[in-house]
Amino acid sequence: DLIKDATVIVRRARPDEMLTTLDGVERKLTVENLVIADANYAIALGGVIGGANSEISVNTVNVLLESATFDGANNRETAQTLELRTEATLRFEKGLRPELAPIALRRATGLIQEVAGGTVAPGIVDVLSDEGADAPVVPLTGEKIRRMLGMEVDQKRVQETLDALGFTWESAGESELKVTVPYWRNDVNIEEDLVEEVVRTIGYDLVPTTMLSSPIPFQQPVPVMGLRDQIKDLLASEGIQEVINYPLVTLQQLDQVEQLDPANLPMRVTNPMSADREYLRTTLRASLLATLAANQSHGSGPFRLFEAGRVFWPREGDLPDERETVAGVLAGLRHEPSWLEDDSLLDFYDAKGVVELVLNRLGVSATYEPSDDPSFHPGRCAVIKVADAVIGVVGEVHPVVMDRLGLESPQVAAFELYLGPILAALPAGQQQFEPLPRYPSATRDLALVMPTDVDAGQVTRLILRHRGVDRADLFDIYAGENIAEGTKSLAFHVYFQARDRTLTNEEVNRSLDGLLRTLERELKVTLRA
Repeated sequence: DLIKDATVIVRRARPDEMLTTLDGVERKLTVENLVIADANYAIALGGVIGGANSEISVNTVNVLLESATFDGANNRETAQTLELRTEATLRFEKGLRPELAPIALRRATGLIQEVAGGTVAPGIVDVLSDEGADAPVVPLTGEKIRRMLGMEVDQKRVQETLDALGFTWESAGESELKVTVPYWRNDVNIEEDLVEEVVRTIGYDLVPTTMLSSPIPFQQPVPVMGLRDQIKDLLASEGIQEVINYPLVTLQQLDQVEQLDPANLPMRVTNPMSADREYLRTTLRASLLATLAANQSHGSGPFRLFEAGRVFWPREGDLPDERETVAGVLAGLRHEPSWLEDDSLLDFYDAKGVVELVLNRLGVSATYEPSDDPSFHPGRCAVIKVADAVIGVVGEVHPVVMDRLGLESPQVAAFELYLGPILAALPAGQQQFEPLPRYPSATRDLALVMPTDVDAGQVTRLILRHRGVDRADLFDIYAGENIAEGTKSLAFHVYFQARDRTLTNEEVNRSLDGLLRTLERELKVTLRA
């Protein structure tokens, strides 16, 4: 009733042509879009959605049925350009044979007449493009069957099987067939598909067990993937459970964890499937903490979770920078409730211990420096470094972030490791082993006073650099009475050792004096009185 001059035209859209579709949205079309039109205007987007100007209403009397097959690639391009996904686009993108169009048209006409009545106009207007009109022809050889199945199949049996399944064929040699695929078998496209049809029909039980006769394909190792798997195994062995989240998140999820720069927002997917899956994540912590919150609402914990995956950093005018990352979160009681254990909570030191275990197993020697990452608690966060390269971050989640995410634990510890820099920091070649020391070490306990802005890591590194020192362990931190304002006291066990002899007290004291002079000169650290 609404088609002008009873004319239907299939054409490309005109530049800036407008069409209000059935969902009530007015859309600007491009010249690449295929439209169905009447004498004046576009009335539908071919293979995507109909137009509101030709929509059936309660007053409709005459109905035009259109049954068509559209090119899948063009259909997908139109759907992506207009950010419009419908059931029609999904069907046509997968590919449909043109022979189905008249069959579907007759079936729809019959159902309408049967259910609603009315008179069917005689005849069908059928326009068939030359492109794609011919049924696909796929070759099938006895050699291919023998190589794939490891057995001979009689040529006559192959022909009978194809006949029974509706395929037509003609001989193209002693053991080769040219097989024409029926229109209802859109899944058969290559020779391997035909071999599968033959073997599933004659029975998989007839296929003999044989050894591989062809060489195993060479696999080029990807070092960062091997490193990721190694870290995953280490974390799993510590009882930490792996989770897998979507790499697409909402902007709100990321903003709850990171302070996003409005001028450099994460990359957005042009045509998202859901409002919850719009942006490529720039950190694993956002989705991992959301997973923790969801788990806490269903159980009491404790929770030890990790995820390995990629994060995506935007690059102007280019695809995002994809970085392999591993992150983990720890929350809840450190030990199961027991009269033998206290009720302390998992904290920064538990997360740092996990990181240290992983790095020690990998042979990576790292240092920890205080950081002011906004997603972590101030004073309970550290960046992990090898030389000047940042390989990760560890800390306790900021209370404000916990409140935004609805986390129920009093505290949550988290870490994130960047596999690219870790891979570069791995020791070259095989690990070297040293024999256990044959001679005893000498220990000195040092209580050192230093300015509050000097961290323990700086002092430890300087002590370990000193000749004759084998190990240094921090065992106490103090600030308060008897300590000058603006200073703090750190106590260390310092171990002196030589590989070839037992050190004398005189040698140890001489080395200790040199160490104290170095500490005072470089860090203004003095021995506590």
